[in-house]
Amino acid sequence: MGWALQQNEVVPALKKAGIGQRTVYETLLGEASEYLSVRPLESFAEFDGPDPLDRALGAQRADQLRNELGKCTESVHRSIENRQDEFYLDPGNAPALFASRYRAMPGKSADYMRFIRAEMFPVMQRAKEEGTFSGLAATVSGHGGESGLITLNMYYADFAPLEGPPPIAKTLGPEGTREFLVKGAGLITPLEWIVRRRVAALSF
Repeated sequence: MGWALQQNEVVPALKKAGIGQRTVYETLLGEASEYLSVRPLESFAEFDGPDPLDRALGAQRADQLRNELGKCTESVHRSIENRQDEFYLDPGNAPALFASRYRAMPGKSADYMRFIRAEMFPVMQRAKEEGTFSGLAATVSGHGGESGLITLNMYYADFAPLEGPPPIAKTLGPEGTREFLVKGAGLITPLEWIVRRRVAALSF
């Protein structure tokens, strides 16, 4: 029921309301039965006006739809992730997502961003050019969650590459990877790794 509501009513309503992009992911390894919906937020001013569903459907039908969706939902959490556009490699519609979350060590957030800029991102650009993976997005958590958490989203054309070495190791080789890890040591604490699949029918 929830899937049909999303596909047949929510997606058309969001498009009608002028939402230009939304991507939905199903969590395969992580919280069971979790779906992640991602879309750009142009400005906080969006919250000054009606919800997109209200704009598209009117308040009465929008309330009915939210009630119907609520019957299919255990919980909802909303937050803002600030994408670091300087580290973005467009994944297109790649279906496989490996998300790794980190907390910077005290006083090391800026150092880690410099490490990504100088050491990691050039290697990831090479890996994408070589076809090792499909894209990259780095985000820093903002409102609605623990501030300052860093997420590296790595996208693939399929899930099979997750069994082997990560793109950096494939690109740099054993010695280069050891040097890379030494340079990044002491900057972050790993928190979790999540595998997700893009839901094409609910994304646009």
